[in-house]
Amino acid sequence: MKHFEMFAIVLFCCATILLFPVTSNASIFNITIDTTPIQGTSGALAFDFLDGDGLVNNTVTISNFTSDATLSTGVPTGDITGTLSPGPVVLGDGDFFNEWLQDLTFGATLNFQLEITGNGPFTPVPDSFSFFLLDNTLFPYATSDPLGADALLIVDIDNTNPSVQTFVSSSATVVVSAVPLPGALLLFVSGGFGIIGIRWIGRVLMLIKQ
Repeated sequence: MKHFEMFAIVLFCCATILLFPVTSNASIFNITIDTTPIQGTSGALAFDFLDGDGLVNNTVTISNFTSDATLSTGVPTGDITGTLSPGPVVLGDGDFFNEWLQDLTFGATLNFQLEITGNGPFTPVPDSFSFFLLDNTLFPYATSDPLGADALLIVDIDNTNPSVQTFVSSSATVVVSAVPLPGALLLFVSGGFGIIGIRWIGRVLMLIKQ
């Protein structure tokens, strides 16, 4: 009977893992940007993705885009699929330079979800995503970007869980919040179900013994 008990527990755990797979090598962020200082002006949003390593494939997915801005033309360059609205737009690294350029008239705010894969190996020059606010001449609004490119935010894919770097600008304020990965949440839930399931199996086995 002990062998049967062990087999039942292992079988239950395996079934739980299959029902609740774990997602890895990705980071998800909610991005909120206050563009009140430039509200009513025409310009553009530039979502840029550079293939730095040339070795492995990474992607950047922009989804759930909302804004009180007035959108006009969207222009893809390089390895791009989808559109910003209704979305999602996916930036791949099939080319060195990949961009979604969205013309618009700025409102007071814009929001989107940013999902970045974290596939290695990681080199001294990693794949890199950057986001810019551009004026009506397609020149970036100034930020505290130490590289002098005036990016509002940057993500270097130099590990399996890349993080977002944000910079200060008099034209906009950006707030970033990390989103728990679905796989991590499901792993926690499946662990709870696993404990409940093992207890349930124990009760059934006790009844069988009786």
